Amino acid sequence: MPFQEGEVELDNIDTTMRNIELEEFEKVAGMGSAKGMSLKLLDTMCLSLLRPDGHPGVYRQFQPFAADKNAKVQNDCLHWCLPGPIDSWNELVKKMLLSV
Repeated sequence: MPFQEGEVELDNIDTTMRNIELEEFEKVAGMGSAKGMSLKLLDTMCLSLLRPDGHPGVYRQFQPFAADKNAKVQNDCLHWCLPGPIDSWNELVKKMLLSV
């Protein structure tokens, strides 16, 4: 089942990275508009955050093996054989391309 809105939140490092990504996009979008180009951002953060199966494997934790090189970590749940968050992103990109 999907998480309910507000049930899960970004941690500090994810929030910091997201803010940097948004700042950089705004810079590039501003340069593009000065040249007559229009850029759109497909922001999948909120959509993906609701997917409990959407974490990117062992590296969803910062340096998962720092304390113990033999630590047991949860495997990647971006299932190759089942629909997942990436499939949702692909559907959104397809819709954006077809609506241009």
